[in-house]
Amino acid sequence: MKAGDLIEALERFFLDVIGTILPGLAMIVGICYVTEKPFVSFSQTLLNRTSEYEWVLLIGCSYILGHGVTSLGNLIRKLVEIVYHSKVVRKHKERLLPFVMPEKELSDKLEQDPIFKAFLASLLKRIPSVAADANQVTNFRTWRSLALSIAQEHSHIVYRFTFLSLLNLGIATVLISINIAWIGLRLAKGLGASVEVIGFNFLLPIMFIASALFLERFYYFSRIAFQLPFSMAVAKLDLATPQGSSKPASDVKGPASTPLTTGQRLKVYLAGGFQSGWQETVKRSVPSLDYFDPRLHGLKAKAEYSAWDLEAVRRSDCIFAYLEATNPGGYALSVEVGFAKALGKFVILVEEKSSVDSEGARYLEMLTEAAQVTFKTLQEGINFLEEYRKLA
Repeated sequence: MKAGDLIEALERFFLDVIGTILPGLAMIVGICYVTEKPFVSFSQTLLNRTSEYEWVLLIGCSYILGHGVTSLGNLIRKLVEIVYHSKVVRKHKERLLPFVMPEKELSDKLEQDPIFKAFLASLLKRIPSVAADANQVTNFRTWRSLALSIAQEHSHIVYRFTFLSLLNLGIATVLISINIAWIGLRLAKGLGASVEVIGFNFLLPIMFIASALFLERFYYFSRIAFQLPFSMAVAKLDLATPQGSSKPASDVKGPASTPLTTGQRLKVYLAGGFQSGWQETVKRSVPSLDYFDPRLHGLKAKAEYSAWDLEAVRRSDCIFAYLEATNPGGYALSVEVGFAKALGKFVILVEEKSSVDSEGARYLEMLTEAAQVTFKTLQEGINFLEEYRKLA
């Protein structure tokens, strides 16, 4: 076994153990809290005697209980999604449970995602034998597993997000269970049962409300873990293509001044900085387009994210490039705009940098010349993108 494989195996074991022990330990602490049992005498409470190996007993019980928490968490998730699908919640889903996204809904959304479409197109091109059965695959976990097998050297990144999602689900489950246990014990005590339980305090509702925050993080990390393999696989497939990913300008049908989608949804690549979140503004303003957003692929290696970005540019109909005044260089943006120009893509450039750097403005002249249209503000660029969309 190679050293890297050993380290990865140890990391997976560590994440598995910690991901199970932490929720189990949290459950033990919660039970001790609502029953007013001192946590420090755990072995005394469990075995009626003090043990010098109490920490071993505690870890073992936490591990076993943690598996129970995981099972209970899946049940709570299903109940939350049943509530999410109710008429009342669906009618007001922007205010009620806005963070919930069941796997079926995520799969439907993924089917329209340009990143997934790029993965599928690259995969079927490299493995034609898969094409015959492609339409019969309705479970996106099958495609996800295939994507992971293609980029398996980076599967540990997906594994970390999976661990984070399960850990957050476990903590949410513990917080909800503590409140349910407290209510049950209070009812039992009210009926005359001899049980120890704390009185009401504001920490209980705070924990219950906090469980929603952990559920939101669970769905957030789950979405990343579900989608990330396709980004990694697209980069890997493109790097493995012998002739690269470039497409000759002669292959472009129609002039660059008109959309190339012939009635299909326009595909737009978002080129620019990652700090201000301007991409979300564009997507909210013109939601009826398919966007390649390089912030979302999660790739870290230079060769991989460069290949992914250029492949996304190649598959796009239009490049929306935003050179912010705060962008320190705009070098990556310039490469993407130049590559798009060489492929005959339509380039919309919002160029703010020259307005605050008159000395460096002359170095941006070639960049502006590569664009079909140039604007000084983001809103102007968005307005043009909306009009450009109507031509499709």
